[in-house]
Amino acid sequence: MAKPQVLIDGTVFEGRGRIGVWRLFYELLSRTANEVDYTLLVGASPQQDIPIGVSVARFIRGPELVSRRHVVWRMIRPALHGRLRSRFPNHIWHPTFFSLDPRGRAVGSDHPKRLATVYDMLSEDFYWMGDFALQREMKQRCVEQSDHVLTISHDAAERLTRYFPAMRGRVTVMHLAADHRGQLTSSPAGVPESPDDSDAARHSNGAALPPRYCLFVGGRNLYKNFPTVVRALATGEWPDDLPLVVVGASFDAAEQAFIRSHGVADRIVSLGAVDDNRLCECYRQSSCFVFPSLGEGFGLPVLEAQSHGTIPVLCDTEVFREVAGEAAIFHPPNDPTGLARAVRAAIERPEQVDPAAMQTNLQRFSWDRAAATLVETYESLWRDAAP
Repeated sequence: MAKPQVLIDGTVFEGRGRIGVWRLFYELLSRTANEVDYTLLVGASPQQDIPIGVSVARFIRGPELVSRRHVVWRMIRPALHGRLRSRFPNHIWHPTFFSLDPRGRAVGSDHPKRLATVYDMLSEDFYWMGDFALQREMKQRCVEQSDHVLTISHDAAERLTRYFPAMRGRVTVMHLAADHRGQLTSSPAGVPESPDDSDAARHSNGAALPPRYCLFVGGRNLYKNFPTVVRALATGEWPDDLPLVVVGASFDAAEQAFIRSHGVADRIVSLGAVDDNRLCECYRQSSCFVFPSLGEGFGLPVLEAQSHGTIPVLCDTEVFREVAGEAAIFHPPNDPTGLARAVRAAIERPEQVDPAAMQTNLQRFSWDRAAATLVETYESLWRDAAP
């Protein structure tokens, strides 16, 4: 069988946002470029690295959801669609983030196959206003035009089919992994970096880390549930002399006020955004990692923490049970005292989580295995589309 031909929408390669989605596609395309004929379709100059072996094509990116006010675009769109159809007539369409097939509507039963990747159902579960309303509509159209869907966890697959019952039987789970190529590579617990590496990371990312600390990584919007960590820090159950180190965007004025109102401003160290070397250092030197999120598509930081020998303290949700296995300490959702007690257990009774169990859990996930799942999915769609 000839190589599957795949047209990848390059939205996440064009900007510096959605780094997790870019990492997913970078890791997968890097591993499969010899087995799949990829073309990355971009509307702007790429800002993120593109894997070797992936061709790049430019096109004019119009509005995703066209309305009557887009008069000029409605006039030129048919010609642009026709040009793409003639250049890529049979390519599988695979968007990185819910873009519709720019070749236009399917005609007849022999239209090119379409594959969507759904990372989570958070906009449906948690958000009903603003930009997320647009994202929900884009996702709905993207899923409904697709022949098959990839999700990154069984929990995400189950939630997807609740919202889109017609997709039952057309969903494949492709777990993520933490064995990033050249990035966030794990090292044995207790083995420090070389002085040169550590000094370089510290110089590029600010202050030295406290002697011991609890680590929080990532976004802090609604479902991430960061206020529960702040409230937990203010309880008497939180271990004494254990500051919270936060990696992510700097605190805005409202967050700073919230933290001050709970009297814990002097117990939180914000590092801001950090590079991968510094993030490795933060994981490796932390006493535990806290992730109180109420919903995730997968929860990649869980595996990143485990790969550095750091005990994850997680909200007790289906997806975290799926990803972490038994190699974590779980706390009830929206329970500051329960979270503080879980952190205390990680500090005072770390033997509850066997380091060997974390390493065993990590063996369930690899980018090579995810890449194999992706290639199998492409080949199945390619066979179905063959005359």
